Amino acid sequence: MNNLVGILSEFNGLKYFQSEEEITSKDLVVVSTPFIDYVTSIYKLRPILEKELDNSEFSSFFPPIIRKANKQDEITYKDNLKKSKEITKFTQKVSNDLKLEMKVLNTYIDISKEKILITFVAEGRVDFRELVKSITSQYHLKVELRQVGSRDVAKTIGGIGPCGLPLCCSTFIKEFDTITLNMAKNQLLAPTIPKLSGQCGKLFCCLKFEDDAYTSITPKFPKAGFEFDYKGKKYKVMSMNVLTEIITCSHENSIETFTLEEFNRVKEGKEKITVSSIKSDINEGVDLSGKGMDETNKRFDIVKEEEKQIEKNISSISSNNNNKFNKHFNKHFNKHNKFKKFNNFKHKNNSNNNSSSSGFIKVDSIADKSVLDVRPTNKNEDK
Repeated sequence: MNNLVGILSEFNGLKYFQSEEEITSKDLVVVSTPFIDYVTSIYKLRPILEKELDNSEFSSFFPPIIRKANKQDEITYKDNLKKSKEITKFTQKVSNDLKLEMKVLNTYIDISKEKILITFVAEGRVDFRELVKSITSQYHLKVELRQVGSRDVAKTIGGIGPCGLPLCCSTFIKEFDTITLNMAKNQLLAPTIPKLSGQCGKLFCCLKFEDDAYTSITPKFPKAGFEFDYKGKKYKVMSMNVLTEIITCSHENSIETFTLEEFNRVKEGKEKITVSSIKSDINEGVDLSGKGMDETNKRFDIVKEEEKQIEKNISSISSNNNNKFNKHFNKHFNKHNKFKKFNNFKHKNNSNNNSSSSGFIKVDSIADKSVLDVRPTNKNEDK
């Protein structure tokens, strides 16, 4: 037993079963649920965790499968798929005729072929007694209708949430918690239901994840609209960020921000600046302890020593490279006559040349004196 077999259904959610047989994700299995025993495909395989094995209630959490599907089970599975679609369409048609506000989702057929389970979703309670009679008379089977919620439907279908990740309900949530609008208000979110609703149409399940943390933190912050005096003016709390502990306040057209510590000081009539709010970076050269400048000077000395060492390394590398290059150059090029002739020609040319080392040419050495006839141009001629 290496893996746990995950089976997904509207009426049972994502349920894991244990198996003594070697099973792959492409196999079919026969499982037993409190509602029906049926042949189904595998939704997910995952390894067993050590803490799960050590749990004394391992077998109750992960009941064993009935068996890995044999050839007869595979034939039954294919037949049941066709028949379940037929029953689902018939049930929806009858419910529409009876004007029942319900949407039929799926039909599950028991391996004994004596019982069927039909799942449906509806906003309120549905009186489906006449519907059950119609289905029973049509198929001569024991019928059980089970109403599921919209969250169960989203869990079965799956999808991508507004965060860009797969839906929590279709990945790891096993049981749904009660989500209220107060959780959104507690996290300082605008209580607009459409923006806080998931694909199921209900409030986000993730509002529950951080509710305890916000419950313990938010009492430390003022409520929106709280008024206080600051610099002789009446300021009002507009908004706050619990994670960064920044409180934004306003007075007419002026905006002022406070940290939580600064806000508590100002509320008590003290100055805004606190000891802990001053930067403690020693490179700033400011430290109320009086040791800041000493630490800064030590840092400067370390930096200077590092710069000297870097310059020393660069100069040594440069000199070594120059020596190597000169040796290589003299060895391979001074042997060639053409290069020697070029050097002799260059040396001779330089000695006979009237130009100065600065690069300027004497007027006497210019053959064409017309290049010296230069006159300033008018502004209109300069096009």
